[in-house]
Amino acid sequence: MSLVLLVYPFSLKAQMLKGYLVEEGTHKKIAHGSVYFQSMPKGTTANADGYFEISVDSTKYIPIIVSALGYYATELNLKEFNRIHTVSLKPKVYELAEVTVNGADGMSRKKKVELFRSELLGETKNGRNCQIVNLDKVDLRYNKARKVLTAYCDEPIEVISTNLAYKILFSLNHFSVSEDSVSFEGYCYFQDLINLSRLDSSTIYRNRKAAYLGSKMHFVRSLWRKELRKNGFTVYDRNYKPIAYEDLVVESDSNKFLYVDKVLQISHIKGLRKYASGIVGQNDFALIDPLGYYDYNRIDWTGYVFRYRLGDLLPYDYHLIKAEK
Repeated sequence: MSLVLLVYPFSLKAQMLKGYLVEEGTHKKIAHGSVYFQSMPKGTTANADGYFEISVDSTKYIPIIVSALGYYATELNLKEFNRIHTVSLKPKVYELAEVTVNGADGMSRKKKVELFRSELLGETKNGRNCQIVNLDKVDLRYNKARKVLTAYCDEPIEVISTNLAYKILFSLNHFSVSEDSVSFEGYCYFQDLINLSRLDSSTIYRNRKAAYLGSKMHFVRSLWRKELRKNGFTVYDRNYKPIAYEDLVVESDSNKFLYVDKVLQISHIKGLRKYASGIVGQNDFALIDPLGYYDYNRIDWTGYVFRYRLGDLLPYDYHLIKAEK
């Protein structure tokens, strides 16, 4: 099988990115917005004039996210980013819902919260033990006719991942759950709470390791390093025929791309059990990097790893330390 890559990624040298945050349409300066690397504990805050500076490492492909209170978060387009750049954020505007008696729309607030937590955080042990600090700020609406639950929040949703000892600030752009589908989109900023946790560090390290093994991050890192078999992964095509690394990955300079021909099946051995997951794409190339990042706009996940939600997420700078091995 021969793979040909037609599109090459933008390569950015290590530099300081500088810019201003403004409101889309009005160009009004946005004060004190956040600029950070997706799912990393690295970021900065714009000043009162909306000005920010952030250092970019040339070895990183992790997207830079820009968010602010009352605006949709967005990714910086580094290809078009000049030395001084203006980043436009779109205001969050929601239709005002009619004031109804609790449950008059067909679902009580309690049931809405249960469903929202289940889909956002996950039903794993880690997901169930998460806390949403500012849940009262989340607007949950149920459309009785369409049987769809939607969620809105002007500020980042503050999640305390108790078992993994992280605070996750999740900038929610979209959330929708129906009887047969779930869809949500947003960006995470991590803060490590290991020194503030009531759990001892050895327990936290074990929990993090358990969440990591078999995860999307673990798979992508293993694929990048050509260590799939070593780490218990096997990839199959639609006919359940094993696929070699050379038929999965295209290398271009120092860049690597995962090629997905509609459906890939993934088997992972974790302890004495085997878990089945899948990747769905449309004959496309998805950028991957050694930290475990992948171009999530080009592929979707199914099966076992799909149950991993915010409650099991780890930051891209996570690494196994001696205490965990």
